[in-house]
Amino acid sequence: MEKIDIAVKCQQVVKTYRTGDHVVMALNKSDFVVNTGELVILAGPSGCGKTTLISVVAGILDYDGGDCTVFGRNLAKLTEPERLLFRSKYIGFVFQQYNLIPTLTVAENVGVPLIINGVSVKEATAKAIDVLDQVGLSDRAHYAPNQLSGGQQQRVAIARAIVHDPHLIVCDEPTSALDGINGRNIMMILKKLTIQNNRTLIVVTHDNRIFDFADRIAEMEDGHVKHSGNS
Repeated sequence: MEKIDIAVKCQQVVKTYRTGDHVVMALNKSDFVVNTGELVILAGPSGCGKTTLISVVAGILDYDGGDCTVFGRNLAKLTEPERLLFRSKYIGFVFQQYNLIPTLTVAENVGVPLIINGVSVKEATAKAIDVLDQVGLSDRAHYAPNQLSGGQQQRVAIARAIVHDPHLIVCDEPTSALDGINGRNIMMILKKLTIQNNRTLIVVTHDNRIFDFADRIAEMEDGHVKHSGNS
């Protein structure tokens, strides 16, 4: 992919949900720009649209109006196979609920993005164990997810999101289940990836202990980004 200065550009994005006769405006003409190489924290009260916005950015959710491009590509205009391919190559997503596959080992869970991209099982497992070592879990590589604590499962989810060296990493509350030391350790790993590899990182969080890792903090309220200043 050619170098692009703006990683994410959302303009006047609208996303609604319908429950019976009731329409919820999750994103209300939201503007959001993230430069390549930035670590941006997206903060704001529960229900303000943070997770919806990053799900749109990652191509997981469609939207109803406006425009959103990632590295110059409008994911909404891609076919579903094209969108899946783009996400598998360029985006890593850390879900708040981990979304680990219970029938796979920890290493197998982490290696899934590599296997999707055509890497052999042997090579994927070796790379997965290397990344697990970065998050302090190489000794749990052959455990099942249900043998880990919530905080350990969170770290596995982060390892899975970074194993394929994505250009954009999107995290939904990545430190919520971690104590202060492990939370900062995870953020140091993510920050290092951002700086060394010119990656772009968007972190949704309520955890003000990690605000100092951000290059910039964007604040959301009522479905739109109301402020996007320096950290």
